[in-house]
Amino acid sequence: MRRRFFFLVLLAALSLGSQCLAFEVIRTAAVREMRGSASYAMNQPSDVAVGQRGDIYVLDGVNDRILAFDPTGGIRFILSHLGREYGSFKSPLGLNTDSQGNLLVADSANHRIVVFDKDGRLKLVYNLSAGSVASDPTDVFSDLEYHYIADNDNHRILVYSASGKFVNTFGQEGEGAGEFKYPFKIEMDQQRRLYVVDVLNGRVQILTTAGNYLGQIGRFGISPGAMFRPNGIAFDRKGRILVSDSYLGVVQVFERAGKFLGVIGDQEGKALRFKSPTGLSVDAENHLYVVEMPTGKVIVRDILD
Repeated sequence: MRRRFFFLVLLAALSLGSQCLAFEVIRTAAVREMRGSASYAMNQPSDVAVGQRGDIYVLDGVNDRILAFDPTGGIRFILSHLGREYGSFKSPLGLNTDSQGNLLVADSANHRIVVFDKDGRLKLVYNLSAGSVASDPTDVFSDLEYHYIADNDNHRILVYSASGKFVNTFGQEGEGAGEFKYPFKIEMDQQRRLYVVDVLNGRVQILTTAGNYLGQIGRFGISPGAMFRPNGIAFDRKGRILVSDSYLGVVQVFERAGKFLGVIGDQEGKALRFKSPTGLSVDAENHLYVVEMPTGKVIVRDILD
């Protein structure tokens, strides 16, 4: 009930704001919904990534596995090995693909990163051992030279080499510039700027690869352009930044400089409400993939505007 109330407040603010500010609904058209199959139904999926050739990888969290789909939605392969063995998973929370098509998995409960090639062959596993406390990886981004890892419980970003060697760490718990309260997702733009979803601070921080603060997107709250529980992040084909809010149930759209543009909507221009949207991804055809954790599906929509 509270979530619906906050969503209605946000919609009312958008409606009023659009009379005097440049708010808009970014129109999208339905493409399909991905639920796995009768034999491999998803149970609280948390993240999605699209590879170079259009393959879609979904992190099926409760089932401790990754489902790999072809561009039409057919299952290509499944990575499923529960436990602590080499190449297996335990409560994985985030995944990403790099420019070579490799698949990187933040294997949270095992405190490590697991890397596969585009066909699901295991390439690398390394444990995270920065400091005396156990790391809590919730996402990882690779620029081929380094891996940038969101260490959620420790309120910091870890940097490892692509071969799994520790390089650096930056950030600490707090509300200031370069400080975090549960960083969850991480992305990089073409200018090599890092975008970190800073959940309880209600913002996305923009940083250099060395951790120097450049700016932020959003602020804590429920008004247009504010974030209550930001979660997923992706860039569309125009370079706009899309951020899901798992509590408000919306996907908001921003310019790179941080200006709020609007929310994702349907083909008629009505704002869409998703059920606890988490992971986001956008493919080369400008299709938006939104993970709905409680419904066990990934919603695919074509970005029109």
